[in-house]
Amino acid sequence: MQLLRAGAAGYTWAAATTGHHGAAVQLAAGVPVMDIGGFSGQDPTLTLQGFEADVAAHRIHYYVAGTGGGPDASRILQWVKAHGTPVPAGDTDLYDLSPLAGAG
Repeated sequence: MQLLRAGAAGYTWAAATTGHHGAAVQLAAGVPVMDIGGFSGQDPTLTLQGFEADVAAHRIHYYVAGTGGGPDASRILQWVKAHGTPVPAGDTDLYDLSPLAGAG
């Protein structure tokens, strides 16, 4: 969680993730975390294009791979895996999105 706190000040969201996993991350790290699809991961959510725009606008620093979610959440996860930079974080699949800021 220290990693999420370290760069949080420069972002609207220190991280994004899917479903209730985000609430746990936010509580543990004490920084804003975007829950894609709400608590259940099934609520209407940000589109992939909206997510890409938020990343390009320097609003989201990391993506914490969660489980569940609807089709938009799945597309976002696939995009993150293809474009984000994996960061060693124990058993957590964490991706740094900061190199993508300004892209798009």
